[in-house]
Amino acid sequence: MTKRKKRLLAFLAVLLFIFILLFVAVQQNPRLKILISTLRFSRETLNNPSYIAYQVDLMELCRDYLNGDTVLSGSAVLNDVKKVKNTMDMKISGERSFAQKKAICQADLSVLILHMGEFDFYAEDKDLYMIVPMLDNLSYGFDTGIELFWKAPELTSDLNAAWFQENWDNIVTFTEQIGVVANGKTIQDDHRTSTGYQITIPEGCGMFIWEFLGMEAPDHDVVFDLYLTPGCQVRRVEVDLTETLKDSSFETANLTIDGIDCSTAILTVTLPDDEKATVTAVRNGEIISINTLRLDAVYDTFNGDQYHMTSRLTWESDETGTDLEVHDLQVLRNEDLLASGYFKGNVSITTITEDVFRDAPDILYSIDKIPWKDLRGDVEGFFDSVTKEIIKRMTP
Repeated sequence: MTKRKKRLLAFLAVLLFIFILLFVAVQQNPRLKILISTLRFSRETLNNPSYIAYQVDLMELCRDYLNGDTVLSGSAVLNDVKKVKNTMDMKISGERSFAQKKAICQADLSVLILHMGEFDFYAEDKDLYMIVPMLDNLSYGFDTGIELFWKAPELTSDLNAAWFQENWDNIVTFTEQIGVVANGKTIQDDHRTSTGYQITIPEGCGMFIWEFLGMEAPDHDVVFDLYLTPGCQVRRVEVDLTETLKDSSFETANLTIDGIDCSTAILTVTLPDDEKATVTAVRNGEIISINTLRLDAVYDTFNGDQYHMTSRLTWESDETGTDLEVHDLQVLRNEDLLASGYFKGNVSITTITEDVFRDAPDILYSIDKIPWKDLRGDVEGFFDSVTKEIIKRMTP
């Protein structure tokens, strides 16, 4: 072996040894792992088409849609509805004002060429109302116990690589201030073990984060769990939202961002009477011509029934609004298919100056509110009444 080859091998061996030492040092220093994971997130995940918020303008979403005024218009098709053999069409229109904390949605139902009537839905603060003129103006009202117009964070900047670069010194200091301890949990996938850490943001720390979110800094420590791969990629983030949503009827609320590409968001809430609801959204990174999510919602009821809704949501946005389509919608109770369908519509940004309810308050506020437990127990009876009325009107 020539001297040149020996020197090259020796150099490579030294490099390998240094790399191994650095790898071991990083694995034994969780703060350094978190810092590297932040760098990888800003450079890789944000540019990954599978990232849950890829090409989503978070500033606009929070400011103009969630905290603003919007108008909804569209049409839906329903199939496989119990006892109704024909396809049903619904023209849907609605308005929502965050400032008024009010929303209205009207669904005009037709079967074949026969007009069946309207379903009118109203929301105010935590209350929901429904009026069904086709059933002799049958009306329901109930307190959901959930803030229906919860104010979303109003971001003061786009979440992009430039923001991370501008705040890198803040991030380094922040990493030194937070508490980091192993939570004793791991995630095993793809022959790789991701290690879990409990992160504590002490009260008064990370002010640049709260400024970015457009929120007041909390008056308590913030705790969440972070799972990192050996390569310092974020594998999972688990956040307990129970304290944030303490004024709601949720007994617990947890948000999970999952996957090394942060492609999945899972919200799980527990409710009184041992009920639970889980909503899962998964970004499809293989389709880059249009934004698409797979949505799944599961509701476990007090009587042992499980309702499951699956769908695929696609959307395109411009400066005035967003075109929405809901594909492959299915609603099941246990193993029974209750309905399938499709929706196509638009949500437009607007300014609403008049009362969203118009003349409805006189009617709404006279409706007796039914406890949710009583209302949910009569869901099957309500749909039976609707289908019976539809069948009666279709019968010559």
